[in-house]
Amino acid sequence: MSGFLDPYAVSVKAEYTRYLDADILGKIVFKNFALNVLKIDEGSIRIPLSRQGDLGTYKDSCDAGIRFRNRSYSVETKSSRWVVAMRCKTDPKPRWIFSGLMHSAKGTERSKYDLIFAVGINAPGLEDSLGYWRHLHSLKKDAEAKGHDFDLSVWPHEFEFLDRCGIYILPRQFVSRHCKNTLDVTIRTLSERLDFEFFSWGYEVPQLRKIWDHAIEIVNSPSGSEP
Repeated sequence: MSGFLDPYAVSVKAEYTRYLDADILGKIVFKNFALNVLKIDEGSIRIPLSRQGDLGTYKDSCDAGIRFRNRSYSVETKSSRWVVAMRCKTDPKPRWIFSGLMHSAKGTERSKYDLIFAVGINAPGLEDSLGYWRHLHSLKKDAEAKGHDFDLSVWPHEFEFLDRCGIYILPRQFVSRHCKNTLDVTIRTLSERLDFEFFSWGYEVPQLRKIWDHAIEIVNSPSGSEP
């Protein structure tokens, strides 16, 4: 069965997944990462469901908390689908935009998080129905050529959903020194960016673990600076 509202959706399940609120999507993918990449037990992960977080649980009101190697970390989660500049041109430039890294739209300073977990969905945004499904079919074709499956109807809490994600794990020290309130990433120039040391595609599990360890090493450094 195809989608219910979107005739291009491959299933109702896939249609629901696509229209998840960005705030909830970021939290789901972070828990997916913690369980399936870091292999953390579920009792070591705390994710408040309100947009304002859960005061007093993990350092003020962050989106998530995690206990890792006998230390608690507070995490702000972000997610972004493609934002396409010059979409009517012959050479469009897909970007991910992660906003509110240091303060809210009203200017309220963010709580003292340790890490930013920013998920870029490797697919067009909500304004492009046909292009979205064409792109995912192309990703499936590429994956099959490399010998593994790509489920078009996978849920964000399932490990395979990471195959369609690009992930930044940024220590607060780096954000405060090198980022403005918004992280604007042109996807084709990822490898040229200063923050590339904190980036991995979701299907590169060893690299995901590496950037996590790199980020928490900076968070835990005695001087609070980058090593």
